[in-house]
Amino acid sequence: MPCLAINSHAFEGPQFNSVYELADYQQTLDSDALSTFKSQYVDRKKPEEAPEWLKKRLPQPILEGHPEWVSLYWKAWRLASLNMFKAKAEQTHLPKYYMDEVYNGNSFMWNTAFMIQLAKWAWYMWPSIQSFETFYNSQCKVKDGSHNCNQDYYKGYIPREVFGDGSRCCATACNGQTNSPLFSWVEWEHFGFSADTARIEYVLPIIIAQYEYIEERMKITEGPNAGLYKTNSLGSGMDATPRLGTHWSQIKGAWVCITAQQALNAEHISKMAGLLGKKDIADIYTARYEVIKKEINDKLWDSPRGFYADKMESPNNFSNVESNSSFWPFLAGIPDVDKAKKMVEG
Repeated sequence: MPCLAINSHAFEGPQFNSVYELADYQQTLDSDALSTFKSQYVDRKKPEEAPEWLKKRLPQPILEGHPEWVSLYWKAWRLASLNMFKAKAEQTHLPKYYMDEVYNGNSFMWNTAFMIQLAKWAWYMWPSIQSFETFYNSQCKVKDGSHNCNQDYYKGYIPREVFGDGSRCCATACNGQTNSPLFSWVEWEHFGFSADTARIEYVLPIIIAQYEYIEERMKITEGPNAGLYKTNSLGSGMDATPRLGTHWSQIKGAWVCITAQQALNAEHISKMAGLLGKKDIADIYTARYEVIKKEINDKLWDSPRGFYADKMESPNNFSNVESNSSFWPFLAGIPDVDKAKKMVEG
């Protein structure tokens, strides 16, 4: 068997030519053999090295003066290649090939979104965007209890986590158990590489339904934070951040991340609709983006500290917990030049 030259003490194994072949090979191994294979494949003493079959097919980094960044780049791709899997015959909810964070056997919306943001750079050889099918297939289609959705589910709900057998984790739609609405942003970013208009047409109704679910269940409609949105630690994807509460019943304030992400969501829905010639839909979501943008600038900008912050309900003070969630408005184009400068300087 040919040698797979991936580090200084190369091990015996097949010479892969694609991530598909790597995924196929891993599926043939029992747990012990797979553990041995991965420990050899990921040589922690040689983070700058990656399999030659992989390196020659990927964009080459040009980062003069920063060899440590180059090492990180190749290590990220090498680890990502081990996170490409082939679905088993009984896993009918999964696409044939998919990416997974290999945490507990379940699929997580938040993790999957950011893995795709890396893999989009190799869209021509890396079937990453299909990983979203796990979540799209779990979306509640109606309110009347069909499509395996009980009466607690609302149309458009997508669980933040899907069990390995395809069933929904978080068996009731308890609002915070969906993750940040990042599908539109990630799909649009991937489209910038693939130019796959047919996929945009396919996903747009799914994404709009999730947007409307969030409007119905996660938007604050009364009090000083009306027009903003709330989530919880798990729903935000930032599980360990001590912000405004963990259990949904404890949440009494507005979260800057979910609010900015819903603005980002509206912006990209508008772009998708515009691409497809659906001007009426594009105009609706452009207007929604502008409304949320104004709410964020009016209510979540903490001028003395110079950044966006979560807002408590009573008293209606800014949270004293500072986190990188305050930069989601940047990504959504919310701050003007003066606010942006203050955030960067701070």
